[in-house]
Amino acid sequence: MFRIKNRERHITVEIITLSPIMLGHCEHCEILMKGFGIDYKPIQINEYSKDMIELSAKITRFINEITRAVYARVYIIEALTLR
Repeated sequence: MFRIKNRERHITVEIITLSPIMLGHCEHCEILMKGFGIDYKPIQINEYSKDMIELSAKITRFINEITRAVYARVYIIEALTLR
């Protein structure tokens, strides 16, 4: 589900969806781990279903298209949160 709000020429798009949550580290640790050849992100991605990954890819394409067409603030709201 998504909502578009137009407030005085400022367009805000809120996308409420399930989205894969990626756990990360600080920027310095990321650089260090990559230097040692450790890449944990593919392992995290493989833990999600293909449907979830495809949904995430579609949302990313949608965000890219809408932000190219108009200046918009885009918020992704995780559907499982209290918000």
